[in-house]
Amino acid sequence: MIYETNFDTLHYKNWGLEMQNGFFGIYEKGRAESVFLDYPPLYLFFLNIVGMLYNSFPVLSEVGGLNMLVIKFFPVVFDLACAWVLYVICRRHSEWTGLLAAVLWLLNLSQFFNTSIWGQTDQTMAFVLLISFSLYEQKKPLPATLMFAVACLTKFQCLFFAPVILSELFFRHGFKKLLTSVGCGLALALAVFIPFMIGAGDILLPLRIYLMGLIKYPFYTMNACNIYGMFGLNFTLIPPNDIFGLARTDILSLALKFIVVAGIFVLYKFTRRHSIWIAAMLSVQCIFMLTTRMHERYQIIAIPFALMAFIRLKQKRFFWLYISLSIVTFINQALVLFDHNGGMTAWSGLFEPMIVAVSALNFVLFIFSMVIGLRYLLSGSSKDNATGTGDESSETAPDGVEITNGAPLPNYQ
Repeated sequence: MIYETNFDTLHYKNWGLEMQNGFFGIYEKGRAESVFLDYPPLYLFFLNIVGMLYNSFPVLSEVGGLNMLVIKFFPVVFDLACAWVLYVICRRHSEWTGLLAAVLWLLNLSQFFNTSIWGQTDQTMAFVLLISFSLYEQKKPLPATLMFAVACLTKFQCLFFAPVILSELFFRHGFKKLLTSVGCGLALALAVFIPFMIGAGDILLPLRIYLMGLIKYPFYTMNACNIYGMFGLNFTLIPPNDIFGLARTDILSLALKFIVVAGIFVLYKFTRRHSIWIAAMLSVQCIFMLTTRMHERYQIIAIPFALMAFIRLKQKRFFWLYISLSIVTFINQALVLFDHNGGMTAWSGLFEPMIVAVSALNFVLFIFSMVIGLRYLLSGSSKDNATGTGDESSETAPDGVEITNGAPLPNYQ
């Protein structure tokens, strides 16, 4: 049985149908507003195919199972593609390690719920980010940054990783590589945007999409189980007490973002170890848990990075982090989807207390992730800064796990 929901998936369907009236003109102000289009353009290429199918075969809209199959087809494809990418990346350790990474992903209930049950598109972003970060790990900054630019064309949440990418380029490849890679990445993104900018008659279209995505919803939190959810501020409007045109809470949130950015730079400059996977995971965790205007699904992108940290370091603490993040993000998503789909009617009045409770649990998990992530980065010998990802030489991981040529021996703690 295919779970039917119109929450968000109806928007995707409407975007696909609207694109049949002119693909590159979809961002025209009236058209975009009529279908609530606020995504960057990459996933629209896939939704255009979905729209063509609906136009060609109207029966698809009339049969619930077929309707959901069409809407959720590409999310499921990218979910499976993530498993394949994890296998390819991790088989450098061994065939069994690659299979382990793929199986752990395929059995991940949070990712399965996100794509197969809800029909969301987060795995599109995860797929490209995994490729990008793997290329950084292999010391291929130019193709890695180009792939990161592609990822940014899927969802604006990729901006969460910008501090990690800039730090990786500057501290590990130098200023010249940073300029070259970022310049090529921006050129690629602009090349994709230009036909839509012309179609919409809006030269500032990229800024409108990304900035509006950041400031569109003036709430402390939108069902996100973070510190604001923990204090019962779910869908509470941020007070309009303006300071230089910004609400006080927005200023605090912006300050926290700058602290996170500064923290990433400091980690790259001064820590004794390096792991791009841990840096990315910590960045997502901090931004999701500490800043305003977060949606419930913004945290799930931390899951593949926690998984990769476990695979790379072979430490049980990162495995338990991966499992815990999967459980919490699954509960957060399920609460929201079932509530909006009418599945929690019998639990009327319990939704908000459950958000508070899960937020408190997630805060404990946040502290745990910070402790184990920083413990790894701040431990080890001073020579680890020179070894990069560990692909060139051997090192010793915390608690005596030996790593040879970047591949920890299979000694699970």
